[in-house]
Amino acid sequence: MSAYHSHTANRGAVLVLLALFCCSCKPESLEPIRFDYPDSKFWAHGVNTMEMIEERAPYFDGMEIDIVYSEWQEELYVGHELWDTVQALTLDMWLDALPEPDAHHLWLDLKNLTTDNAAEVASKIIDAMKRHGIEGKVMVESQEGDALRIVRGHGLPIMLWINSPYWTGQSEKKWIKKAKSKIRQLHPDAISSDHHAFPLFPETFPDEKFHIWDTPREYNDTNVEHSRKIADNHAVRIVLVDYPMPVD
Repeated sequence: MSAYHSHTANRGAVLVLLALFCCSCKPESLEPIRFDYPDSKFWAHGVNTMEMIEERAPYFDGMEIDIVYSEWQEELYVGHELWDTVQALTLDMWLDALPEPDAHHLWLDLKNLTTDNAAEVASKIIDAMKRHGIEGKVMVESQEGDALRIVRGHGLPIMLWINSPYWTGQSEKKWIKKAKSKIRQLHPDAISSDHHAFPLFPETFPDEKFHIWDTPREYNDTNVEHSRKIADNHAVRIVLVDYPMPVD
């Protein structure tokens, strides 16, 4: 064999080996987990304590809880801020407190999700889902689109949190342009925002599913009617409420 052909053969062998190595390092393509919505659109908001579980779980099919990830402890905790880890209430402990975990659907509001911790967070959520038999009943929310993309890569349904113009102070035109860009880049399973965005969201994004925070504390006719009006919209799939029981 000539020196040229020998060099060419060796080069070809190296390329084959590199291709095989890269294939072996490629992350496994995970089957997306389909989120199965419950019949009721009214979900309990901020069920972040054992007491809240006792009060809300008997009445709500769906519950929203705030989650923070402690990188130091490598653990998911229930809480609104990182220092809430002092309460030592882990996601697993929270799920253990549910009499029937598989009878509920969960909206996990990831408060400190980043591209650095998203893969670990997603793996831990999936492990918890399997241990408690709640596959298909958990959706992850964050405002960090790039981090959510990683979470979705692990198969989890994702919800993009977009602040309404009420909170951002932007004009509706500028807000819509920015929101459209985020949605187009990510293609989330659902969009979440506060009730000030209703009905602007369904009118602007008719093809999206919407999860609305509607949290008046007092259970009275005015507040209940407001919640019903939002839930009656076909595009709205979840309405978070702070009422002690779902709206009829």
